[in-house]
Amino acid sequence: MPSSERRSPPRQIRVLYVDDDRAVAELAAAQLTRHDERFAVTIETAPEEALERVREDPRQFDCVVSDYEMSTMDGLALLDAVRERDERLPFVLFTGAGSEELASEAIARGVTDYLPKSGGTEQYAVLADRVRDLDVAAGDDRAVEMKLPAIEAAPVGIAISDPHRADNPLVYVNERFEALTGYDESEILGRNCRFLQGEETAEAAVAELRAGIDAEEHVSVEVLNYRKDGTTFWNQVDVAPLYDDAGELTHFVGFQRDVTERHEHEARVEADAAKLEALFENSPDMIEVLDAAGGRRAVNRRLCEELGYEESTLLDTAVWETDRLTTPDEVRERLAGMDDGDRRRFEGELERDDGSTFPVEVHLIRFDVDGERRFVSVIRDVTEQKRREETLRALYQSTQSLMDAADQQAVADEAVETARSVLDRPLNTLWLYDEDADALRPAATTAETRAVFDGLPTYTGGESLAWEAFQNGEVAVYDDLGAEEGRYNAETVVGSEITLPLGPYGVLTIGSRETDAFDDEETWRARLFARTVESALAQTHREEELRAQRAELERQNDRLDAFAGVVSHDLRTPLNVADGYLELMAADVDDERIAKARDALDRMDGIIEETLTLARQGRTVGEMEDVGLSELARRCWERVETGAATLDVESDRALRGDRDRLQHVFENLFRNAVEHGGDDVTVTVGTLDDGGGFYVADDGAGIPPDQRDVVLEPGHSTGGDGVGFGLAIVAEIVDAHGWTIEVTESAAGGARFEIRTA
Repeated sequence: MPSSERRSPPRQIRVLYVDDDRAVAELAAAQLTRHDERFAVTIETAPEEALERVREDPRQFDCVVSDYEMSTMDGLALLDAVRERDERLPFVLFTGAGSEELASEAIARGVTDYLPKSGGTEQYAVLADRVRDLDVAAGDDRAVEMKLPAIEAAPVGIAISDPHRADNPLVYVNERFEALTGYDESEILGRNCRFLQGEETAEAAVAELRAGIDAEEHVSVEVLNYRKDGTTFWNQVDVAPLYDDAGELTHFVGFQRDVTERHEHEARVEADAAKLEALFENSPDMIEVLDAAGGRRAVNRRLCEELGYEESTLLDTAVWETDRLTTPDEVRERLAGMDDGDRRRFEGELERDDGSTFPVEVHLIRFDVDGERRFVSVIRDVTEQKRREETLRALYQSTQSLMDAADQQAVADEAVETARSVLDRPLNTLWLYDEDADALRPAATTAETRAVFDGLPTYTGGESLAWEAFQNGEVAVYDDLGAEEGRYNAETVVGSEITLPLGPYGVLTIGSRETDAFDDEETWRARLFARTVESALAQTHREEELRAQRAELERQNDRLDAFAGVVSHDLRTPLNVADGYLELMAADVDDERIAKARDALDRMDGIIEETLTLARQGRTVGEMEDVGLSELARRCWERVETGAATLDVESDRALRGDRDRLQHVFENLFRNAVEHGGDDVTVTVGTLDDGGGFYVADDGAGIPPDQRDVVLEPGHSTGGDGVGFGLAIVAEIVDAHGWTIEVTESAAGGARFEIRTA
């Protein structure tokens, strides 16, 4: 109210200041006195002592100022106790714990003023003004109370109605009420508050509010109201009756608070809770909620069904009583080691009521509810997963047996046995392709298959589903074999079948007496197995071809060796005769032509020796072993007449080859370098930059580019006394190892022989 309308204050303004923090209370007293010397402030740090003072004589104080949060009694409790003794004693709630809810509650309980603490000394100036504005000399009438700053400054909508007028109209609203509803004061006053209701306003809430007003009782409801613009909001309405000194009803005061956000949040929480409950009950996984001791607090329907227990029975048990892979100590230790939000995964083995067991995978999550530790255990039956893993493990183990099979017949025998034992399909047969007959012949089958069929057919083109799969290379799954027009046996007892082509080698069929016997998982395993069988058949086929090639080469080498022996004998016999006569002639005649003839004979003998070496090296190698490049090169260097030449080995790489054959390679390359590079030549042995082989290089004169393609041919020589077989022998041995050789130029301009092993 304006200053001119204030009542003259008493000589002193006697204030009872209540705060359990003495330092704060003393500061407030000093600040009030500084703002107005008429303030006489009494401090009480114990709310009980302050209440006792008021009870002794409320007239000794003009105002009570109290904090809200105090250790033994809060400000609202103190307000209630003061009002029991004196309804008119001004009471100011001066608190730093302000909120809309607290302000609404304080006003409903009859606080004279509500002032939130704001920090700084300015708040005491505001407090001083509020206390001075109170009429402490006489009681206020309700019309004046409507204008109190506490109501105007309240953080909630406030409306006052007059029940003595027709339809109990509103006679006052504060600014917050206008902001909340979107209406101006002029559009509100004189109307009953029901104008805020609309189509979706619940009748039950309206009826509860009307009943409270009719009974002149405090009533609190949540009601859906409509703003002026038509939008809705959830309104927390608190209505309380107001009485005069004679106890007569004068007005109703209503407090409105927008709780739309909270209401919607609660609705979302409720909906989520309903979804979670539905998920919990209808989840395909088994779920249980445990306490910190491992006891079950909740279980879902799936867990009860899987274990064969009633819900009440399971709730009386601890988790370890149905899990054979854990103990009470292990469970408690695991739970104790988890923090809020932690997750753990482990395996278990649950036991049913009938004593049977099954493997499970458990996902454990900890969460806290009202300070209590809880653990959600999501359990999944992994029986099929374990069975799948065991099947794949057995298939993997069978792979080694298939790959170790000696021939295609052995592969076929192993394949049908694996299909019977591992894939658990006793009706299966493997047909191998006979290229000469252009037909699929039965190579292996099971005893169960022989018991069902009176002999197995040989398939030829266009007369069976097996031949069709062999031709197009596509896996075929027949859910009802009897309905397939292309089946070989019109009266077949097989209900369903998987036909698996094995590349160019044959077909594997896996059957069942039942229709629709093969699901996607089993079909996938069968496909995987068929690829393994095909690989094994391909390996044995290659090995059989290699064995045949080796046998043919050995026969050729034997014939070549025999031929070389004959040639050696037939040539060396006349050479020996000629050499003998030369020796006799040298004893009788001193003629230099005899020496030249002897040199020619020695050269012929060298040619014969090199020819035998080339023939006997052949195109095959003997036992393969790891040979150190450095050690091999140095040993071969010692076996060659190298004079003043130098060997430089730059690598100690290990070669996989025939040691005896490789010695010929290095010795011949070293002789070639010394013969053509000179006595002081340097020979280098190293590995290729990409690691794919090794080289032998020198710093001699090198090999002209136009001769590099022919120096490896038998009989080619670039000079000296060589017969032209040394490098040809090198090329033969390299080729027998499956390697390649290339002649190029070294970094020093000499010859370089690069041998690629990979």
